[in-house]
Amino acid sequence: MKQNYVLSKVLGRGACGAVKQAFEHGSGQKVAVNIIEKKAFSVGGTIKKNMGKAVMEEVKILKALNHPCVIKTEDVFEADARLFVILELVEGGELFDRSVSRGRSHRIICKCHVLPNAASLSIVET
Repeated sequence: MKQNYVLSKVLGRGACGAVKQAFEHGSGQKVAVNIIEKKAFSVGGTIKKNMGKAVMEEVKILKALNHPCVIKTEDVFEADARLFVILELVEGGELFDRSVSRGRSHRIICKCHVLPNAASLSIVET
């Protein structure tokens, strides 16, 4: 992973790890890197092998998706303790925060964003 990307600032944290901004060597393209701790998939300190396989299968499906409302999964790298999922970087903050900050018009803004995203979810679920 480090041969292809330079990690930068933390964009967010979740139950399984963190998301960092990164830059691709050579092109300088900005991406997001979801760093997933494998120990999040462990029971009693033993990493569940079938869980890692399930995650890799999901990444394979996400890499095949190509829809304007779904963040593009570019690549994945596996290390001993972590998975590095390279994602399209979408800047501008949280959609919820942006819509609420606009006051009364947030319902119209949400409708314009939620309906297309709901349609994309139906594609992902099939």
